[in-house]
Amino acid sequence: MSAQADLAERVALSLIAADAKLFRDLALDPRFEPVRPIAALALMPFMSAFVYESARYLQRTDAAAVGTPHEDMLRASRMRVKLTEDKYRSSSEVLENAEELSAVNSAWFLEGHRGLLGPLRRLIQPDLGLLFMEGEVVCTTHVAFLNLGLTIEDLSAASLSLDNLGPHLQDTMVDVGEYVGLLLRMLGEDAAAPGGASEAQLEPVQYRDVKSAGFYGSIARRVAPGRNGVGILLTQMLSQVNTARILVPRVAGRHEAAAFKIRFVSLFQTALGLRKLLEEERDARFLQRDAIEVVGETLASAQVSDVLEDRGLRNTLVHYGVGKRAARRLSPQLPLCGLVEAHVDGETLLGMENKIEVGLDHLSRGLRDLLPRIPTPQGTL
Repeated sequence: MSAQADLAERVALSLIAADAKLFRDLALDPRFEPVRPIAALALMPFMSAFVYESARYLQRTDAAAVGTPHEDMLRASRMRVKLTEDKYRSSSEVLENAEELSAVNSAWFLEGHRGLLGPLRRLIQPDLGLLFMEGEVVCTTHVAFLNLGLTIEDLSAASLSLDNLGPHLQDTMVDVGEYVGLLLRMLGEDAAAPGGASEAQLEPVQYRDVKSAGFYGSIARRVAPGRNGVGILLTQMLSQVNTARILVPRVAGRHEAAAFKIRFVSLFQTALGLRKLLEEERDARFLQRDAIEVVGETLASAQVSDVLEDRGLRNTLVHYGVGKRAARRLSPQLPLCGLVEAHVDGETLLGMENKIEVGLDHLSRGLRDLLPRIPTPQGTL
């Protein structure tokens, strides 16, 4: 193996190790107890991508190295990182699927209301939970459900419901935890001890329960009349961006490479999703004029638009493999062995981190401008 190929391998394994340690700490560090359930759901697509892609990377050199637990579910969950980007389905099909699953999730909260007063109770019963950190939406119950990677077929085949979903997911996470432990031991890392997470005090997660029909309907009237699926997409985007802005720095600790990956990919995929929304508008004419202007202004920011030119860096962070051209430009003297410099001319890791910070803040403001006024939290979980 050449020196540069060896360096590329070192970069890939360091990225895998950083991701593994982040999710190990999230599961084991007692300081994360107040936010662990919500953090796990909000970050589920990234965890799924890590498990799926790390196993595939290691199997390139050793087919028997590691197996992928619950591969179909993880593959579907990891696609939520990409929002509407899907080479097998159109954006409209992705949104239709999200609407179907969200409807299933809502129905679980309403199905107990039967009898004479059942219709009235269903009319007023909230079926969508908004979850907040530092006053910002970082997840919703619908986004969390979508992040799990379950399909309509899965729900039917396993007869899943609100009553048995928890045990089903616990069994899945036990298998994933065993994979992470095995992987860490393979990489010479401690599979048990948390790895020095941030000492910053974690604020408790707050919530607000609302009726999904009214919430998404108000977004549709503001952005795309008659298209409630756009409301689901925009809340997915806002949740992913705010998770990257607020939650990830709190739980990533010293695993800076893992935090960088999640924040960069969140910025990239959300910007790409908004750009696709504008592209589809040119064909279908479904967005309100004000919404078109807000999306256009949001994408016009250099910190947002420039990142869309960096797909090579995005692919390396997600799939771990460093391409031959980038591998030739790596340097052991630079942070992350010069991974950023190898992919983006004239950029540094620190410069990219600053760009991500500004870009995520800009996206969050733009997405909030697209939504009607978000209700304030009503309590603490």
